Amino acid sequence: MSTPTSSPVPSVEVETSSDRPSFSFLVPAYRTEEFIEETIDSVLAQTIPDWELVVVDNGNSDRMADIVRPYTERDPRVRLVRQENRGYAGGVNAAAAASRGRFLVPLCSDDLVAPEYCERMLDAFERQPHADAISPDAQIFRDEDGHVMSETFVEHSGVARRSVPRGDLRLSDIMRQQFLYYGAAFRREAWAALGGHNAGSRLVEDLDLWLRLVSDGYAVRAIPDVLGRFRLRAESLSHAPESVDAFDTEAEEAFTRAAQHSGRPEDLAALDVALRRLRYEAALRRMRWSIQVGDREAARRHARAALSHQRRARVAVALALLTVAPGLARGVRSARGEVRALAERIVDRRRARRQAPTS
Repeated sequence: MSTPTSSPVPSVEVETSSDRPSFSFLVPAYRTEEFIEETIDSVLAQTIPDWELVVVDNGNSDRMADIVRPYTERDPRVRLVRQENRGYAGGVNAAAAASRGRFLVPLCSDDLVAPEYCERMLDAFERQPHADAISPDAQIFRDEDGHVMSETFVEHSGVARRSVPRGDLRLSDIMRQQFLYYGAAFRREAWAALGGHNAGSRLVEDLDLWLRLVSDGYAVRAIPDVLGRFRLRAESLSHAPESVDAFDTEAEEAFTRAAQHSGRPEDLAALDVALRRLRYEAALRRMRWSIQVGDREAARRHARAALSHQRRARVAVALALLTVAPGLARGVRSARGEVRALAERIVDRRRARRQAPTS
């Protein structure tokens, strides 16, 4: 079994030739042999032909190569790069280095894009020529039965689609809520200037890239068009709080780096708010889990920790019930509880996708 290796980030050339495609889909593939054909087919179904697809066999899997190679033989726009496992970021960066497109689109090897992705994203860049990166929205669908969730990726992040800023995003917009879908399109020049994904942020490469772009003054925008399809795989649906603790820790570190790099007072103030929110939500997760497993003392401890970060009436009620009527505390749940629970499962899915394999 291959294990990830560290190596210098491949450089991304900024081409000027007129015959290069508009879009390069960057697909690192590891242990997703059962999904990769569907992913490739969704790119092949684009309504315009102005794209290329670079699949990185991130682990030298013979089965993966056997699946992808026939596509490369039938369509020269599809290419296969094989390498030892360098983790998710290493796979994306290798695909970027092998690509030629004007806009780079990271795409997970078990997710899909809508047929009109390229057409509508190209139109978005033409209408917003100063934008360096544009993020669309995405459907969420269950892998086991194909059921499409009623709310989109952005909505399940806790943001109403009508509330997504329509202008250039600020650091505070991103730190307030992690709503940007990672299957965005990035101008090649901006990607090259920042060096693509940071392998040091193993669980939050996409968030880290958004923050670095904005803190360095690049124009990032979000559009309401639902152009991605995010696969929610059953095996990644864990409710244990520790399954997202590592994600939150890296998010905190990425927020802190970006705000300190910018140095703007408004960004440092937004950082304080964001850290309090993340720590409140982490404590709330642990409180709920402790209630579920019957550990009242731990639940009370986590409830007090949550209240130290944000004073919320429902948490105060839960703490009181845990003290005088523990059995009733099981029924205390915020009005956004179902949304938050699914959001945690989505984080689990993202974490599973990025998890470095072990030998």
